[in-house]
Amino acid sequence: MTSKCRCRSLMTDAFEDVALALGGVVASYDVPDEAIWDLARAIDLTHERAQARFSRTEEEATSIETPKADYQHPAVSHLLTRLRANGPK
Repeated sequence: MTSKCRCRSLMTDAFEDVALALGGVVASYDVPDEAIWDLARAIDLTHERAQARFSRTEEEATSIETPKADYQHPAVSHLLTRLRANGPK
């Protein structure tokens, strides 16, 4: 297995863990069905964009801007800060 294939596999594994975490949260709390579908679609789209980055050059991949919401829940802001701090150096 090539390094790129292994990275794709690990990334997909991580997204599967996120989906399972989402499932655990919605099983424990009363979350509107529409919100669950919106979250699942957002996770799927994010996975697709991440997979697409593997087929682009490094320069093109770093030029992609992630859309920003006008409002972010403090927990989401905290998560983004931690992800960016632990990302590639």
